[in-house]
Amino acid sequence: MKYLIISDIHLNEKFDKGKNKFLLNLIKDYENIVINGDLWEAAYVDIEKFKKVWNELLQELKKKNTTYLYGNHDEEQDAKKLAEYFASEKGLVKEIKSGEYKFHIEHGSAFYPNNGNSYISYKKPWRRLQNEIFQFVERIILKFNPSHDFNLGFNKVMKKDEMDRIPDDEILICGHSHAPEMNLKENYINEGFILGGVGNYLVIEDGKLDFKTEKY
Repeated sequence: MKYLIISDIHLNEKFDKGKNKFLLNLIKDYENIVINGDLWEAAYVDIEKFKKVWNELLQELKKKNTTYLYGNHDEEQDAKKLAEYFASEKGLVKEIKSGEYKFHIEHGSAFYPNNGNSYISYKKPWRRLQNEIFQFVERIILKFNPSHDFNLGFNKVMKKDEMDRIPDDEILICGHSHAPEMNLKENYINEGFILGGVGNYLVIEDGKLDFKTEKY
């Protein structure tokens, strides 16, 4: 079975033509899709408006076997309602086996101390402004450093917590840190993000892993 795994897309009520085109072209080649958290800014985006703005994308995802896992930006109550609109499976964790590997797929916010599923805090006006400023700066940085490797320090913290929670024979696939990394020696994969003109994604098929980065 072939899987496409993506995360940290951070869609909002403003339509992004470039990102929409990239996502539509990407998902058309896969039947099994896992959205591993932070699909949208649920804390301050009206769900009905979101569905209208991103209807084409959601309708295409609906045609697939799409799993929607919640991240810290996906307000769980609204995310469950949104999942009913396009996803065939929803939750916080998905486990799959492919070839010789067992994969534990989870957004990653729970593996970062003091930075868990804190979507409630994003409802505060100052937190929304902070988030928008962060994403604006991030888009500028990505123009000069598409690899986003300066964020790898966050992955080290997540790996340490992972060792206490995930069985030794399973590989964690997460997002959250916006720092793509594939390190099978440490049983850790971070599938990255789709932001600021840079798209990272992971493809798994019969135990073979293909990590890709493209510009859009």
